[in-house]
Amino acid sequence: MGYILGIDIGNSKSHYAICDVNGNFIAEHFAIGANHQECGENELRKRVREGAEAVCRDGKISFTDIDYVYLGVAGADTKAEFKMLRIHFTEIFQGIEFDFDNDGIIALKNGVEELAGIVITCGTGNTNFAMDSDGNVFRLGGLCEYLGDNLGSMLLAKKVLSAAMRAEDGRDIASILGPRLCKAFSIATMSDFMDIGLTIDAAKIINTELFRAVEDYDGVALSIAWDFVKEIVIITEHFKKKYIQEEDNFKLVLDGHIFTHKNHLFLRMIENALISRYPFIELIFPDTPPVIGALLFGLERKKLLNKRVVQNLKSSYRKVNV
Repeated sequence: MGYILGIDIGNSKSHYAICDVNGNFIAEHFAIGANHQECGENELRKRVREGAEAVCRDGKISFTDIDYVYLGVAGADTKAEFKMLRIHFTEIFQGIEFDFDNDGIIALKNGVEELAGIVITCGTGNTNFAMDSDGNVFRLGGLCEYLGDNLGSMLLAKKVLSAAMRAEDGRDIASILGPRLCKAFSIATMSDFMDIGLTIDAAKIINTELFRAVEDYDGVALSIAWDFVKEIVIITEHFKKKYIQEEDNFKLVLDGHIFTHKNHLFLRMIENALISRYPFIELIFPDTPPVIGALLFGLERKKLLNKRVVQNLKSSYRKVNV
């Protein structure tokens, strides 16, 4: 029996998973991030090979038993990067059939499966894709802050820090964000963040405090959250108008740890803003990770994908990760 290997290469971590040709989930493995923009090409090659071999060991199969590999790759943005990555993956997989795309694509596939839809991802960064009913895929933004991106946990944390600092020193209206952030990081004033620096781990704490302040109806926090929601609406409207205008019912997949906070008021803001415009929209907060989308693409490329296989893959993954 052959196997499909799915890989989600991220900034802070990478996720490897294996299923068989019937969609039975076999094994998964988490490892350090392998975005070439962060670690370099040599480390990318080393880390991906090690991760692929590790998940095969976990699944008690040989690397040569893999029939197909599909990767979602953070940092796969330009034609030059795609060309470079294909060279490295060809060397890593040595004769095993493979394909790859930006990691936002596998998040989309994980949510919409075989249907038309949109994905907005908000992890460390942000990517946005749409798929029409013919399977054509379109991208909007997701490159970097200075090229128009307004989403992503790092960018959000920057906005929170700026607002908290301006509130503390009197340049803007008062907010509970500053005192709460100082308490969370055990510092005296917001200016002490100069000694901490903005890391991925720090951003998670900062954004958690933002959502707590939203629940407490802090005006500054609500304003930041509403700007975030407006950007989601702008992206959705662009895709809906340009690429899936004939679809009354369509899915919007919201993926990434920003959406896993399950902040009730923040999610209600999103729902109200979107459903008022699109009454038949289906909001998807996936309960399976994007690497499942990579496995679905692999199964599809081998002409093995159908509703039964999709259901089998997701249900067997959930059983392992209850």
